[in-house]
Amino acid sequence: MDEEFEQLTMECTNCHLQFYASDLKVNAASNLVVCVNCYNSPGGKVKVLKDAISVPEGFTLFLCRKCNYLFKRKNDYQRGCPYCSHTNLRVIKKN
Repeated sequence: MDEEFEQLTMECTNCHLQFYASDLKVNAASNLVVCVNCYNSPGGKVKVLKDAISVPEGFTLFLCRKCNYLFKRKNDYQRGCPYCSHTNLRVIKKN
């Protein structure tokens, strides 16, 4: 995926909250784009959004694509996930 897609935000058609486009899925029954929260548990409570996590100046919020561990490190961080050591990380938010 290109970097522009990773930063694209869209609205869930069910809960009407903003999510990154990569966190949205198409509901087969309604053919509408919904967030992973609404997709996994329709009618359930909405989980806390990743954007609600504060990231201090000079830090980046990462998500490990293998174990889904969410962590903050300085912007020049070049190593893997501190939980599972996997090197495929997604940048969620950068300050």
